[in-house]
Amino acid sequence: MDFTIYFAFTVVAWIIAMGILPLIINLAKHKGIYEANDERKTHTERVSSFGGIGIMLAFAVPILILLDADTENPVAVFGLALPLFATSLLDDLFNLRVAFRISVHAAIGLALYKLGFSVVNFDGLPVLNAGATMIFTVALINAYNLIDGINGLAGGLGVISSLVFGVLLSMRGEHP
Repeated sequence: MDFTIYFAFTVVAWIIAMGILPLIINLAKHKGIYEANDERKTHTERVSSFGGIGIMLAFAVPILILLDADTENPVAVFGLALPLFATSLLDDLFNLRVAFRISVHAAIGLALYKLGFSVVNFDGLPVLNAGATMIFTVALINAYNLIDGINGLAGGLGVISSLVFGVLLSMRGEHP
């Protein structure tokens, strides 16, 4: 794939996010569906906890439209995003137990490792590679959960880190 596909992916995702997020915010206001403010939240206004729906749509639609059918890893990663999304949505609705959420996150980390993603490479020690990838995945997901108390911070950092990783991987010649 060339740069134009990645650029098109980004533009389509941005347009979808900018279009759907105001609709979700208005729906939350109309239905009175807001997240509870607690000691972790710094915003004073009431905020919908369903912004993730818009982000997931902005992520999913370009993948389904723009990627080739033979592109395995991005489609597989998208498949792993679904249980993460479902768990997060259910947690917003029903306040799931931490142990359950961590188990789902660890399973996603193991699946990522099985797909060929690894945060380290200890030659001949696949158990350490898998364990490190699982721990990194759980830590990264939960770091974003913890910084989500400031309205827009997690999304902004997600955009910045995605751009940085995209540029760094592109410079190394690593493309899906």
